[in-house]
Amino acid sequence: MKQWLENILVQAREGRFRVFILCLALVFVVASLNKLSTYYTNSIQVTLEILDLPNDQVLINGDKLELELTVTTYGFNWLRYAIFPPKMSLSVKSLTKSDSFYAWIPNKHANLIRMQLDKDVSWDVSTSEPYYLYFDKLATKKVPIELNASLSFAVGYDSFDPPILAPDSVLIIGPNDVLGDIKSIKTVRFELPDIKADLSRKIALQEPNNALAKLDLNDVELRLKVEKFSEGTIEVPIVIQYNVLNTRIRHFPKSTEVRFYTSLERFPSVNSEDFMVRCLFDSLSLEQGYLQPEITKWPSFVRNVKVGTSRVEFIVE
Repeated sequence: MKQWLENILVQAREGRFRVFILCLALVFVVASLNKLSTYYTNSIQVTLEILDLPNDQVLINGDKLELELTVTTYGFNWLRYAIFPPKMSLSVKSLTKSDSFYAWIPNKHANLIRMQLDKDVSWDVSTSEPYYLYFDKLATKKVPIELNASLSFAVGYDSFDPPILAPDSVLIIGPNDVLGDIKSIKTVRFELPDIKADLSRKIALQEPNNALAKLDLNDVELRLKVEKFSEGTIEVPIVIQYNVLNTRIRHFPKSTEVRFYTSLERFPSVNSEDFMVRCLFDSLSLEQGYLQPEITKWPSFVRNVKVGTSRVEFIVE
């Protein structure tokens, strides 16, 4: 043994050992290339992706759908399949349909698989069995869509109309027990500050919490009409409402300034007759010695209405 080790060391020093290793590696590579270039017949499991399934149907075969094929190809392909398992797609529109399943029939639908195989892969169709995709019908439910957003206008801009979602409802598809808990679907959360112009943009919808529930659309259109606004003032008479019998008063001032906020387009339509400022004269007014004005009527096309005075003096006649 000792002598053998000494001989190895001597050969290593002379470079023969390295030549031996190189030759051994070369033989291994040639043998491997020969193996990989040889054709083999074997079975492979192909993962299926099912396309064009109607929204009101769900497959009950399971999450992982696999089809077994017997193919002949050379070793390089088998090595590739071992590293990257093959995947194929099938459209249910091309399959045979019954009331409860779709069927892939080898002799009838062979071309659906063959056109997805490599040219150097030979498939023995006769060894394949029909493959069934069982499905179940799902329930549907229409629910409203809620806007989940923070919208703010730039100074001098506003809108009389609320934001519009088109469409304003969405169809949910899923099992009955899942749909019963869903009352509405929200848009994704977003913020939009300093709005100065009309809005028309696509907004994505949040997916339901339960993965078994699916939506029939992914987004909606948000629409909002935006106008330029301005603040204005108008003089409005003060009306006294009596709640004390047999008493009359004289009040000052007789009118008050009312501030309001409206669009420039509707500004010319504002007039004092559209407003009412009222003071209630009652026993409390006699005790405190003044009246408190409040605005009780204003046009629908104005906002942020405020009375210019907070106190009206009076004298009992």
